[in-house]
Amino acid sequence: MKMAKIWLAQRDVVNVFSNYTSQACHANIAGANGGWYRMKTGSVNGVTNMHTIMAAACANNRKVTAYVDTADKTVWIAYLH
Repeated sequence: MKMAKIWLAQRDVVNVFSNYTSQACHANIAGANGGWYRMKTGSVNGVTNMHTIMAAACANNRKVTAYVDTADKTVWIAYLH
């Protein structure tokens, strides 16, 4: 699978999702190339931090910018505006 990493700038987070399994956190990012993205796994703290950013954006009507891999639908970097 070819990786296609791009920046999604100034986007709304429509929904967030997590469950009891380790590092299973997702965010629905609005706009072109948007949709459901999973937080990149590998670091429990990293997944938690990115999910917290996404949840804060969703709950408080704030924007996020995220560096995502559109091939496997993962978020690598996120920041809150």
